[in-house]
Amino acid sequence: MNCISPAYTNIIKLWTFAVIIIYASPTCSNPTVTPLRKTWALDYTGQLYLVYFCPSVQTNDLTWSFQDLLGADIAVFTFPSSLGSNPCQPAIHVPGYSATCQYNNTGIPAGVVGCYTTAFSVTNKLTSSFNQSTLQLVHGVSSCFAQNILLQACPSPTSNNVPVNPSSGVYNTQANFSCPQDSTLFNMDGTTGNTATKCLATAEWENEKIVQCWPANPTINLPSPGN
Repeated sequence: MNCISPAYTNIIKLWTFAVIIIYASPTCSNPTVTPLRKTWALDYTGQLYLVYFCPSVQTNDLTWSFQDLLGADIAVFTFPSSLGSNPCQPAIHVPGYSATCQYNNTGIPAGVVGCYTTAFSVTNKLTSSFNQSTLQLVHGVSSCFAQNILLQACPSPTSNNVPVNPSSGVYNTQANFSCPQDSTLFNMDGTTGNTATKCLATAEWENEKIVQCWPANPTINLPSPGN
């Protein structure tokens, strides 16, 4: 004979449902990702993305995976949670790439168990063969971040129609803004611009947004007397 009352049975069902929701809930919601862009300069080396998030449920293994256009793994870093005692246990080294992980559970927002700060970097140059590759970050089974990476050269002319010599460049290429003979490089505030530039990680030329080619001797039309 079943002595459990229907009311108690319903309580057990609700409790079980709540537990299922808790353990199925995303543990990496609303991460802060820096930077937000997907475009990078060809041959870039350095930090790609930094992610900060605070799970509200439990700590788990943290995994970065860098995959090629076909989805094959290029580099994978997993930081074991070690059952929560130190959720950022060292990952296995992968030549040409690196990942860092820091975990903090003091002075954190209410309602979370701790906060992660993790970053993925490349020491191998991101040549054209890495174009359209994908970088992903997963905490347990919860996706924190996924980004398709677009690689391109710094172009000429710039967005302000300023020619650059050489006409294209990869990351850190040294170059010069090169205005036509009948014009001079000026900053937007009217001061003489610096012609030296270099290709930045953003696939833009340094200072390209603040310079323009203006006529060397611009004509200023003054109002005639009496007007």
